Amino acid sequence: MQLPGLSSLKNKHVLALIGNFVISGFSFLTIGVLARTMTKDDLGIWFFFLMIYGLADAIRNGLLTTATVKFYAGTTPERSAEVLGSVWYLGIALSGILALLNIAAVPF
Repeated sequence: MQLPGLSSLKNKHVLALIGNFVISGFSFLTIGVLARTMTKDDLGIWFFFLMIYGLADAIRNGLLTTATVKFYAGTTPERSAEVLGSVWYLGIALSGILALLNIAAVPF
């Protein structure tokens, strides 16, 4: 016997929303644990790292997602393969550049 209302949870949009809430909850708990266990200086460094990581990830994803949607939608299979190949190349190149910047920043 199925409980009433549980069939609405099988909707992919509801599942995506629940997944976002779960991830946000874990992030909230992680920050709470870190705030309790780390010193103020270490926590400030951690938040600075999260800020830089979030900014770099937003820029990378924004550039790639916009390009993918704009040039991939409604194209021929040959063109779509070119676009996806370019997006993968750009994604790897941008990630490599960010990794090199991180390696260069290690001594500081």
